[in-house]
Amino acid sequence: MLDLIRLNKKVQYQSWHGWLLLAIVFISIVLALFQHFNPRPEEEVPVVMSQASCVEAGGSWNACGSACRGSAEPCIQVCVAECQCATNEQCPNGFVCKDFIDNSGICTKK
Repeated sequence: MLDLIRLNKKVQYQSWHGWLLLAIVFISIVLALFQHFNPRPEEEVPVVMSQASCVEAGGSWNACGSACRGSAEPCIQVCVAECQCATNEQCPNGFVCKDFIDNSGICTKK
């Protein structure tokens, strides 16, 4: 115990100690204000196109859409599942409404 008292007597206050403490407090306040007023944007969770994600976003699921949509060239008839939409809001996150035919588009990746 006596050693601790002696050790404390050997440490002297320096004028830069106060400036260091003031700088640490100032930086802490600035960082707290920055974090409060500039929150991190929420990261979009990538969504895989499925019937559930399509319907949940407001789109219309078509299990047998055309693989030749928008193509003027001859094409074989093959079923392709697609999410039909009228606006981007009817597509899941990460998808946009494109390839419109008769005011009906399909959700495709951005």
